[in-house]
Amino acid sequence: MTLNLRNLRQRLCFGVAGIAPRSGAGLCGAAGLGLIFTVAGTAVHRDAQAGPLSITGDTSTAVSTSQGDGSGPGSITVDAAGSITLSTGVPLTIDSDNDVTVNGTITHDATDNATAIQILTNDASGNPRTLTSGFTLGGVVSVTGPSDSNLDTAPGNNKGIYFSGAGTFAGSFSLASGSSIAVGGNNSYGVLAESAINGDVFLGGGIATNGAASPGAFFLGPISGNVGFAGNVSAAGLDSQGAVFGPIGGSFTLTGSIATGSRATFDNNGRIVDPLQGGTALRFNGGVGAGILLEGNGLTESEELTTLPADGAPADTLLYTEAGNNATLAIGAPLGGGESLIGQIGAAVDPNQSALLMRGQIQSTTSEPGRATSAVVIKGSDSGQPLGTVRFAGAIRIEKGDIQSAAVNATARGIDIGDRVIATEFINAGDVLVRAQDDNEDGQTGEPGIGGGDAYGLILSSGASMNSVVNSGNFQVDARGRTFSAYGLVDNSGTISSFTNTGNFDALIRPTSTGTATAVDLSKSTQQITFYNSGRISGAVRLGSGNDLFASNGGSIVGNIDFGGGNNSVILDNAVVTGNLDMGAGNHDVTVRNAVTLSGGIGRGAGTLALAITDSTVNVPRAKVLSATRAIVTGNSTLDFAIDGTANVGPLFNATDSLVIDPTVQISARLAGVVREDTTLTLISSNNLVMGVPIEAITASTQSYIYDLKFRAAPDNPNAVLVDIDRKTAAELGLGANLGTVYENSLDALAGDADLFAAIAAKSTREEFEDAMLQLAPDSGDASRVAALNTQNMAHGVIRRRLDGIVRTIGPNRGSEYSSFWVQQLGAYGKRDSTPDHDGFSMYAAGIATGADYQTTDNLKLGGSLTRVWSLPDEASGRDRPLRITTTQADFYGRHKNGRNYTQVIAGFGYDSYLSRRQVVVDDVQRIPNGKWSGYHFGGSIDTGTTMQVSPNFRLTPYARAAYLKTHEKGYTESGGGAGVDLDYDARNLDSLRAGIGIVATRRFNLFQDNGFEVEFRGDYARELMADPAKVTARFVSSGVDFTTFGASPDKNIFDVGVSLGLRDIFTAFSIDYDAEYTGDYLGHTVAATFRFRF
Repeated sequence: MTLNLRNLRQRLCFGVAGIAPRSGAGLCGAAGLGLIFTVAGTAVHRDAQAGPLSITGDTSTAVSTSQGDGSGPGSITVDAAGSITLSTGVPLTIDSDNDVTVNGTITHDATDNATAIQILTNDASGNPRTLTSGFTLGGVVSVTGPSDSNLDTAPGNNKGIYFSGAGTFAGSFSLASGSSIAVGGNNSYGVLAESAINGDVFLGGGIATNGAASPGAFFLGPISGNVGFAGNVSAAGLDSQGAVFGPIGGSFTLTGSIATGSRATFDNNGRIVDPLQGGTALRFNGGVGAGILLEGNGLTESEELTTLPADGAPADTLLYTEAGNNATLAIGAPLGGGESLIGQIGAAVDPNQSALLMRGQIQSTTSEPGRATSAVVIKGSDSGQPLGTVRFAGAIRIEKGDIQSAAVNATARGIDIGDRVIATEFINAGDVLVRAQDDNEDGQTGEPGIGGGDAYGLILSSGASMNSVVNSGNFQVDARGRTFSAYGLVDNSGTISSFTNTGNFDALIRPTSTGTATAVDLSKSTQQITFYNSGRISGAVRLGSGNDLFASNGGSIVGNIDFGGGNNSVILDNAVVTGNLDMGAGNHDVTVRNAVTLSGGIGRGAGTLALAITDSTVNVPRAKVLSATRAIVTGNSTLDFAIDGTANVGPLFNATDSLVIDPTVQISARLAGVVREDTTLTLISSNNLVMGVPIEAITASTQSYIYDLKFRAAPDNPNAVLVDIDRKTAAELGLGANLGTVYENSLDALAGDADLFAAIAAKSTREEFEDAMLQLAPDSGDASRVAALNTQNMAHGVIRRRLDGIVRTIGPNRGSEYSSFWVQQLGAYGKRDSTPDHDGFSMYAAGIATGADYQTTDNLKLGGSLTRVWSLPDEASGRDRPLRITTTQADFYGRHKNGRNYTQVIAGFGYDSYLSRRQVVVDDVQRIPNGKWSGYHFGGSIDTGTTMQVSPNFRLTPYARAAYLKTHEKGYTESGGGAGVDLDYDARNLDSLRAGIGIVATRRFNLFQDNGFEVEFRGDYARELMADPAKVTARFVSSGVDFTTFGASPDKNIFDVGVSLGLRDIFTAFSIDYDAEYTGDYLGHTVAATFRFRF
């Protein structure tokens, strides 16, 4: 990327990245960066005695407090109408114990190494000193910087206000509301303070820089008092930081905004200007004795869409960075090492006395692919710096604030807590939204592309420390792309001992992603963790090897819950949990009670597990079990087991010591995986099984049309329950030939798609089952042949009708025909009815044809044509299986006349391309296989007939006709549907040979001279001599076993009728034609409009 500071100059005064300046002070103030001051005169008022200096007009003379009014040290005031403008030197210097107030304008119009106001804390000998003073800016400070011609290359090094020296400034420093500082050039500063400040700092105005590596405000030295930040900072240059502070003895309060970098925009010539990566918006290199407050209006950004802020609420603060490897908010140790203590905020401001309280907005976003984003980074020391520590005396709290981090094709991080950070608690009662976007994602289907990135919400490094995490807000981490993962909370330190969620805590990936979604990862912990949830958790939960206490009282969890070991206690109370409990090795207690719905298995390692299920539903998925040493199931509980003939090899509920099941409990089973052969599985096993009633009294199987399930006690073991599974064959189900073939050949493929198979196996009626299976069947119909026949019929029909050209009515060749060309637009609709074993279809088609012919002799005419037709067949049953056929056909034709008799021949060749999109939808399971292939067809027809002139304007033309067509479709393989659905097709050929007779009746109506119109009626009968039922040989991609299905046998008798209305004169001919074809179960309609012009 090329740095273009010239364009930044154009953008700076309008805010950064689309963020409007706050009301009150603009980012550039009244002067702006480009303002050039004209000194019209000088008005400097000096008292008669040494002392104060007041500037009420324009001057080009430098002033200093040590000189005052010229007779000695004195305070300086620049009135609103006053100004100082210089090209060299320093316009205003504070170098004595006197106050300065600037309500006017201070301008330095040099390009490089310019300082507008300098505060000297070293004495004349260069020794540090304490400068007792006060400074207030209510006006404008402007350092113009480089001109446009050398803006990109000039060194810059300019400063608006410069505290120089190693001494101390004792007094208050204030940039009042409405004031502004604008500094141009690279490596420049709005405010640079190398000195210590013993007093309060208030930044209430606007500060703007436009150069690369040019911070808005940079306070290197310590500040003993409080810092109030109510203004607006815009640091638009590459890697320019917004505001940087060293140690602060008091509090830091932000009620304004800080923005760095700039988004892509357009210059004055409409050319795009690349975005520029910003530096950190707000950085602390040291402690803050009374805490950090980022104020806000009491609403999250999402709440602001529906709720107005309360009367008198503060405005939302904003920290924004056009991201790229720089955090928006950064907190670190002092640059020389040591500890940064972030103290507690006063109780009057924050009753919770947090250390870091975020009520506003923190945004780290970019539209530039490949740039990582981080909203908040806290770490002890940067690489290469002396070791340091950051310690929080209170909680890190988000209170109705927003943290947003969004990257494109790169990693996005929300809050990153690094080594040597000691924090007590992280509390979120606002919105934390982190997304790694995939710019290749399909916007309509949501299918991931090749972009994306990992996303982290809150991550602790191994050298950090934190006691607890509490979320009552909306915490969402979203990783887009095919292979990337989302992590809500990752504790690599192993120090978090408490996690509480009463809000939403979501780690999201795309449904087809191969990445992982982990909501909470505390797996590094070896201590006891207390985990409580009553909200929503999306994503896996991983705990460590300590003796953990896990409770979900209400709320929901979607994801597996894994324990790394230890002796753990789990209580699920009135909750919905979709995922497996893996308890690991140890001695565990699991209680499931009070209307819980648990959709998952319970596994364990070495040790014991006591399981109690009361008044709850447990749905055990395929390939999972309930494993315990002692178990009791009581009350109105339901146990439902998913059976898979390949995955289930042992008892689905195994209690090694004892198992008690109350008579009020219901037990059921369903098929979730293919069982090809009749089999018997062990459902329940224990060393001591107590049920109180026969198993038949408390069991029921999900009704399946293709399976019979029967429960029974094991004949030789009273402590075991068996289930017999009987699969019905196609013959037993009475399926037709095609559907039976698909059913028997789909089982191996469906073994690779358990969800789809389970949905099909759950169908309880023949109609539901056949509807599902038909969606798996290959398309064995003849829609492609009908489409090719339609194309041929439409093309040949227009040729036949147009072979009667424009007749010469004058001249020596009177009675012969002119050479001419023609254009036709055509459309068609057809429908084939369904049969019990074959799905019909409906088809729309539209096309355009053009041709030309030439009368070579009095009796012979030759010509050629080109036709393009788009056909859209779809299954008549309402299933979504659209096929798109595009046909391009070329024909050559000739007609020979011998008196009233004629013979005409047409021959042609066509290229066909096909696109299919088959939707398989069974309940809420959807698969979409797509196909793309090509083919060709060729054929022709011959007609012979005679014309009988019944009267001067009426004639009959009987004829005989034969037509042949052969189509060839190449083999292809579907993709996108998955293992249980995608089909691999062989190539296939389809033929048609028709012969028949017909008659055409034509009546001409003369209007005047050679102008007139004709009405034509026609009808014919043909017999199909060759077409066999269409067939297709295919195989499921995952199984590879060939099978063949057949289409319906076409009716051999074909009837056609048609009518035309034509207008003809000596130059042109125009006609509208309609034809209908009926053959048994097919009815088609064709409409065409044709224009003919003579050469």
